[in-house]
Amino acid sequence: MTSKHLLRVSAASAVIALVLAGCGGSSSGGTPSAGGSTSAPGSNPPAVSKSAPPGPAASEASDSAPSASPFPAEGEATATLDAGRYVTSDPFPVPVSVTVPAGWKSEEPGPYVVFLSTADGFGNDGPATLALLLSGLVLSDPCHAEDPGTSVASVDDFLKAVAAMRAPKVTGPKDVTFGGLKGRQVTLSVPAQGANCKGGNGVVMTLALGHQFFLNPGERMSLTALDDNGVLLIVEVKTTPAATASDRAEIAKVLKSVSIGRST
Repeated sequence: MTSKHLLRVSAASAVIALVLAGCGGSSSGGTPSAGGSTSAPGSNPPAVSKSAPPGPAASEASDSAPSASPFPAEGEATATLDAGRYVTSDPFPVPVSVTVPAGWKSEEPGPYVVFLSTADGFGNDGPATLALLLSGLVLSDPCHAEDPGTSVASVDDFLKAVAAMRAPKVTGPKDVTFGGLKGRQVTLSVPAQGANCKGGNGVVMTLALGHQFFLNPGERMSLTALDDNGVLLIVEVKTTPAATASDRAEIAKVLKSVSIGRST
């Protein structure tokens, strides 16, 4: 999807879609959002590069991760991160801890979404991206522009909305455990030469504040729906044909590092 900067979505606990980062050529697009960061226990908190001012002190990030560094806060520029462990903080209400390699990008987080991407990405866009999304959100068929979409607020809602999609190839759902929570995961893909996806607008998800996620021909998107005490959290992980073997290996490793909730 052509990156339109972030938005915000509402409560839940952590995409992979890990992966878990937009049919418009990007992983997302819209208005700004917010998140937080964490550093590995026993080490100095990772620094944020000069491309964005540091976020609030680690002690403000989350009671669950006193040694973690918060992601750059809302209102700050997209940041290039040093290697280390980061945790979400206000305004994103769910504590999610993740370890990233040097050079990864963090889009300013918001109340409904946190964006991460590989070093060759743009925070909420690029060859390989990961987004943490809170409901409400609307799922729609990316290959049918006339699809009004379906509002989802639970894992069951999510599965029904995905099952209603006709044009994308849907793999799953399958049972997964992600970040310490049990959930259901699907993978959506559109063939590069998909004749049945012409005329679509590529929109597969729209967040509460209007931010949209796109799925273009040749791209894959993994969506993992998790229930955190009745709150829907979706992890979106997306790769485009431009993703390198290194991008794919890095995002897989990052996904394995995710911890959600007070255990972070």
